[in-house]
Amino acid sequence: MGSIDDFSRYSFPDDFVFGTSSSAYQYEGETNKHGRGPAIWDTFTEEHTENPELSQHLEECHTKVTKRCAIEISNGIYNNNTPSEYCCQKHITTGKACHDDFIKLFISKVPKEKVTFVAAKGDQIWNHCAAIVASAPAASPLSILP
Repeated sequence: MGSIDDFSRYSFPDDFVFGTSSSAYQYEGETNKHGRGPAIWDTFTEEHTENPELSQHLEECHTKVTKRCAIEISNGIYNNNTPSEYCCQKHITTGKACHDDFIKLFISKVPKEKVTFVAAKGDQIWNHCAAIVASAPAASPLSILP
């Protein structure tokens, strides 16, 4: 067995894909409290204070979507994952204007060569979620009772 000094990227097969993950603890809660540093949302709202109306609108949009769903939608755009039906419902409920502003947020954080991809993927996610919502049966009042 080799030493740790022999361990490198080349210790893995060529097609090996490294991955990362995070937990809700890192996304939820007050910035710079209890070990939580700034997330993309915190950075964005601080960097875009020159347009307080947009920042306020995005903050209102952000409160309509659970953090879990915001992460699912982001992963749908960045990682080609499919958002759950529940998160699609939440996303469509926020409205197209919120969606479009979220896409602007994403685009502001990616390299220029990814802008077209992110914009197209954003449209694809919106259309996918809209189709799910349109095909979902209407909930009856009895279906929400425990």
